[in-house]
Amino acid sequence: MNDSTGAQQRIDKLDLVLTGISDFTDWWSTGTRASRAMSIGILAILAELGVLGVWAILSAVGWIVRGLAHAAAGVGQHASAWPVTHVISDPVQRALAAADLPANTGTLLVLWAAACVVCWIGSLFGVRGARIGWAVVGAATAALAYVGTPEPGRLVAALTTAAAWSMLSIPAYWQHCGSRRQVIVVKHDVSRDHG
Repeated sequence: MNDSTGAQQRIDKLDLVLTGISDFTDWWSTGTRASRAMSIGILAILAELGVLGVWAILSAVGWIVRGLAHAAAGVGQHASAWPVTHVISDPVQRALAAADLPANTGTLLVLWAAACVVCWIGSLFGVRGARIGWAVVGAATAALAYVGTPEPGRLVAALTTAAAWSMLSIPAYWQHCGSRRQVIVVKHDVSRDHG
């Protein structure tokens, strides 16, 4: 397409827009007062319905997020009551505190827990990066449990972490694994071999 054709197409589009505006202004100026008022009323109702729709969607999303956060807090409270959880989380907390990093231990624990949750949920949906992250965070958690446990129980803490991580890995790696199974059927004519 040359420049003159492209310029002509742009002029034609502009002319179409201006014609539409002109038609609207002609209708507006020749229309009755009642038709203009009704048009404004309809536009106002549509705008209000749009605002209410957006508000309803945002309210529903907020309600769902609050419900999920409340449920997660309840699950976290129940999980923190299990002794096995303390075999993993207490040494991780001690290891992070002993690391003498610029961030405080609470912030590091929140980041660690968020990484665990995000990677596990992402793994449930088959996200490849989340599955890799889940394995990396699991190895790091086992290492932190090993470092943060006093000497006689280090190996037990690391192995307990590995066992718990393995149990959580079953649903994380189950979906989408082997979903592209390929079946190969080999047909062999036996009569040709003996004939």
